[in-house]
Parts: sequence; C-alpha cells; structure tokens
Amino acid sequence: MTKLEDWIDYMEGEAAEMTRERLKLLLAHSKDDRLIFKNLRRLRQLILHADPADAIETILENDRLMLDLHDRIMMNVKVEISRSALRLARRSKSVSSNPR
Repeated sequence: MTKLEDWIDYMEGEAAEMTRERLKLLLAHSKDDRLIFKNLRRLRQLILHADPADAIETILENDRLMLDLHDRIMMNVKVEISRSALRLARRSKSVSSNPR
C-alpha cells in the first residue's frame, strides 16, 4: 500500500526519484491508483479555490513577483524616510526660530 504522503509529494513534484518511478508504474498499471491520484488532484484544486491563502506559497515562489514586491516595499520605505526627515527638519526649524 502506498502512503498518502507519497502521492502528495508526487503530485507536488517533491517525491524522491525511487518513489516517483514506483508511483508512475502504479499509475500506468492500476486503475484504482489512477482513481486515487485523480481524486487527490481534484481535492487539491477544491482546497486551493476554497482558500486562496493556501496558494500564496506558489505565488511567493515566483522570483519576478518577489523582486517587484521587494522594489515596491523599498520605494515605500524610502518615501517614509523622506517624509520623516522632512517632518524632523520642519520641527528643528520651528524650534530654532522660536527661542525661549
């Protein structure tokens, strides 16, 4: 009997080579195993569509998306630093222009 974890790893492309070859043979020669695998894939799709947060890992693995996200975050950080520096400069100017 094949473990459920083996099928999941196979489906996700993470199965070890020996496991992958064994499962390929089962899929080629076993109607029951093909049905099990088909149902696991359908279940995975239902889960991903029911809760898009589960798909975030796939999105985060996209290097281009991560670079774009990084660039946007860094631009916002620079803007906030500039705003903070401007506010600080204004406060310093108002304090120096109003001696006590």
